[in-house]
Amino acid sequence: MSQADLDINRGIRTVLVKHWIDLGRLSVRSSDGKVWIRGALLRIAGVNEELSAPIVDAMFAEIKRIKNVRQVYPALENWNNDSGSWVPAGDKKSEQQTVQRATTVYDITKGSGDK
Repeated sequence: MSQADLDINRGIRTVLVKHWIDLGRLSVRSSDGKVWIRGALLRIAGVNEELSAPIVDAMFAEIKRIKNVRQVYPALENWNNDSGSWVPAGDKKSEQQTVQRATTVYDITKGSGDK
């Protein structure tokens, strides 16, 4: 993997984090300026604003403007762009509302031997 591809991956993650996207649900890969984004495009837990088509459009426009990006191949489980604009997949409301999120909180400040 070239330095340019590493910079592209970092730029993509920066855009996704800026829009509060759950990176754990996506796979981002680039090679020679070609970018593959796969998985579910969802907001992180605690963000109340749902994803909308204009937000998804804006995110992909930002990704396409990253230096050295030549092509973007999105394969999203919960969004489609068949007609030239992004729409939630399926007839139901966006998967954003139906995906169960983990609510367990882990305290990592205590050592394993602490009581």
